[in-house]
Amino acid sequence: MSRSTNSVLVVAHRGDWRNFPENSLEGIENAIKMGVDIVEKDIDGCKVAYFIDKPGIFTAFRIRVDENGTFERKEFMFLFCIDGEAEINGTVIKKGETIFIPCNYGTLTIKGKAEFGGMTYRNL
Repeated sequence: MSRSTNSVLVVAHRGDWRNFPENSLEGIENAIKMGVDIVEKDIDGCKVAYFIDKPGIFTAFRIRVDENGTFERKEFMFLFCIDGEAEINGTVIKKGETIFIPCNYGTLTIKGKAEFGGMTYRNL
């Protein structure tokens, strides 16, 4: 889809909070189904700036942490540090580095100031 420079993007802050709990995975997924351009999520110190979900193909997201935060997905994921440096469950990750998180790992505790990109896969 191409957009002109004066087009409007629709952002769902905290997902579809009218029909699901704020910041819930269900609320994010429903906002995407509704056709929003960007879903922004604030939870426990992590800000999910972008979330793109194409079931059966890929799921991609971008998160920012300014001091401390938590993040969790049930699927495996690759997290790559775009900027900054942080500690994720005791492992230091710096700009340019990538770590692998296995399925059902649980909550990631992130300490530091960093921006991450993430990539995973979700079955249909």
